[in-house]
Parts: sequence; structure tokens; C-alpha cells
Amino acid sequence: MYSKTSKAIKLLLLFPALSFLPIPLAYRLARMLAPMDGKALEDYCTGLENGIKRVLTTEGFPTKDIQACIRENLNMLSMEIMDSFTVPRMGPEKIGLLSSITGVEHIKEASRKGKGLIIATSHFGRLLMTPFTLGIMGVKVRSLSQDVSKNNPYLDWVDRIYLQNKVKKLYKTSRIKGITLGEDLREIYRALRKNDILFILMDAYPPGVTRLEGHPFLGGVLKLPTGIERISQRSKAPLVYASVKPAKEWRVKVEIRPIEGYGKHAFESAVKELEKDVSKQPCQWWQWGYMSAMWSPTA
Repeated sequence: MYSKTSKAIKLLLLFPALSFLPIPLAYRLARMLAPMDGKALEDYCTGLENGIKRVLTTEGFPTKDIQACIRENLNMLSMEIMDSFTVPRMGPEKIGLLSSITGVEHIKEASRKGKGLIIATSHFGRLLMTPFTLGIMGVKVRSLSQDVSKNNPYLDWVDRIYLQNKVKKLYKTSRIKGITLGEDLREIYRALRKNDILFILMDAYPPGVTRLEGHPFLGGVLKLPTGIERISQRSKAPLVYASVKPAKEWRVKVEIRPIEGYGKHAFESAVKELEKDVSKQPCQWWQWGYMSAMWSPTA
């Protein structure tokens, strides 16, 4: 009960209040607020540590650095929460205080093909800064997100209120309504036929997902849903890969990288880009706690 009350105070009161402070102060204070509490925080940190040890210690990741990695990861998650309250009030003249972006020309080039575009990304860094930054720059991006309605049994009332507000602000900032997994998913193909840009997480595990495929990853095999590659193959929509990396203090750098082709080949290329990011900055990945299900050593 305490954990849920504390979470509600943070997500519904404290973080929103901090967003009205000057950006440097807001983000410094945000890092002092853990993104979760109680058993949820304990379980997350344990999963993160176990995942790193399972995958990376054999690759030379120093065990003594794991606690520092956990702190970096939690700081990143807290600033990602701060983004959802701070960025929607920004205009083009202020977004530079938080982010810079490279590779927008790859989006424009792919969009000229007239088959829609998928921005493939992952739970790496402050990921929503990609559609936030592009939207404020005038590039409309539709996000595919989890079901945030009462039909999602995995969300408690605090998560549901927070995520519903987050999705609304994302739609407002990215200048176009997104799509949730609780809606008619044929809208994905309708959007691509209209040459829309879709922002989709490649390493998300929606409840009930059954179509998975293994990919070489950090010396083992990473199992990922096949949704993006199937959507791309069916619609012939090209892909680009987006990565959000930490820059100085509270700032981030958004990178848009080109990918050749579409479908299976393009998705495999996106996974290789993710592998590069995680190998260079492992503490920025959210998914370490799922490695027992997602990753296995190469036989």
C-alpha cells in the first residue's frame, strides 16, 4: 500500500510540480526521486543486476561497476518521467535546451518513397525524446503504445492515470494521434498507406505475444517480437533506427540512422544497431530484468 501511495505522490504530484521549475533545477531534483519505490524498486534493481551478470560479465563488464550502472539507469528513468511533463510545454526555440538531433534527412528521404515509414527504436535511454523532438520540429510521428485503458490488467490505477496523461501529451507534442494496442490494429496499415510515420518499440513484449524470433546479440541470442518486420514486409514500408543517448547533464542526443530495405532484412539491421548501442552504453537499456526470457547463450 505504501509503495502505491508513494508512487502516486511522485507521478501525479511531485514530478508535475518540478516541471514548472527552471530546467537545470527540475532535472537535478528529478534524479533525487527514484522512478519507483518499495518492492518494485528492489525487484527492478535485482533484475537489472542479474541481467547484466547473465549477459555482460562474460564479455568483460566489471562486477564492481554494476551498482554505478544501476544508479545511472535509475537516473535516466527519472529524467524520462520528467521529459513527459516538461517537453509538451516547449516550442522549437526551447527544445534545444534538452535535445539535439541528427539524421532527420533519413526520415525525409524514406518518406519520399510514399509507403509510410517505421521508426524502429528500443527501450534505450529517454526514448520518447525522439517523437517529442521531431514533433516540435514539425515532423508528425504516430506512436504505437501499450493499451492504457482499464482493459489492461497489468496497470494499477496510478500507472493508468500517469500513462493516459503521458500518451495524451505525446499525441499533442508529436502533432498527431497515435495508436494503442487496445485499438483496431488495422489502423497501422491504414496509417502507412497514408504515408504516415510510425514510432514503434522493437524490444517490447506485449501481453500474449507468441511470435518471437532469435537474433544474434551480445554473444548470445535475443528473442524479439516479429511485429515490426511483418508490418514492414506486408506494407513495404522502409525503416529507420532511432537512438537517444545521454549528453551533458540533463541533455540528450537523438540519432536517426538509415536502414536499407524493408521487412526481415531491415529489422535484422535495426537489431544490430541496438546491439551497438547496448554494448557501448549498457546502463541506458531498460530491459535487463527480462534477460532470462529474452536472451540465451549461443549453443
